[in-house]
Amino acid sequence: MPQRYATPDEAEAAYYAAFQAADLDAMMDVWLEHPDIVCMHPVGGHLLRGYPAVLEGWLHVFARELDIKLELKHVVRTVTADLAVHSGEEHITRSGDTGVSGIIRVTNVYQRTLDGWRMVQHHASPGPREPHVEAPPDFLAGGGGNRTH
Repeated sequence: MPQRYATPDEAEAAYYAAFQAADLDAMMDVWLEHPDIVCMHPVGGHLLRGYPAVLEGWLHVFARELDIKLELKHVVRTVTADLAVHSGEEHITRSGDTGVSGIIRVTNVYQRTLDGWRMVQHHASPGPREPHVEAPPDFLAGGGGNRTH
């Protein structure tokens, strides 16, 4: 029996835990077993539609050595009664690197089912080379202040 995720955030946490562990069974447990689910990985960019295609896509991802750490940042969540959309950035750090090695922009879509929340779409695209930097709280857009550069 599949794991029951009470919230979209629980499903998302399980998704990233499965990715970090390269655990195919745990990964596919997060996904809704349905012919209309969609997954697009950042490398290759092919649209994988349906449970068998998504499963095969993750088999290929996990077949490579994944000595990386993913950290989800800057997430924007839109949630309705039965659908949740999470968009953000995955900050990738490769083993041996001291800082962020790359950024992937992601959108994850979750649907409420009788068995709890399940992922129905994952889209990942290469992001900027540099991490997103927040402006300091005292920053004034358009200038101002007396700082010199």
